[in-house]
Amino acid sequence: KSNSVDERDLEEEKQTFSEKEMKLTITYSDFKTITLYFEDAQEFHKTEEILMSINSPKERTVAILVNPVSGKRQGRHHVKKTLVPMLLSADISYEILETDSPTYVDTWVEQFNDKLFPYTDIICVGGDGLFFQLINAIGRSLKRDDLFKVPIGILPCGTQNAIV
Repeated sequence: KSNSVDERDLEEEKQTFSEKEMKLTITYSDFKTITLYFEDAQEFHKTEEILMSINSPKERTVAILVNPVSGKRQGRHHVKKTLVPMLLSADISYEILETDSPTYVDTWVEQFNDKLFPYTDIICVGGDGLFFQLINAIGRSLKRDDLFKVPIGILPCGTQNAIV
């Protein structure tokens, strides 16, 4: 008899909680869904706004940072044979930027202290060194808060790739 009382209490608790909550269900292209539950309306609307901005179609321009001498010097090859065809098939604009010195990435990031960052994404093609150069350069930038919001992809082409 005590089990039925516990079950009723549990059912009432679920009912009370579901009356206060808001839920946001996301359906992916493969029809899998995830449901997020919120008790706070402001948090719900902020999350909804972020998800809508991510899913809204927008022009994308990718900066491809390539270290041509990392690893077995295969970065250019992988960009040309793999990355560029993928971006073209997705109708995504890109600019290939080859690093030519240890300070290239710092100089490249610093130029955006005074002007708008024109890229929606960054892809590092190299090893751990290139990735660390980018993260450190962004960290030193006057616009670091904005630049750290830019998605960074990695195509590992280094010798060890311990991190990337």
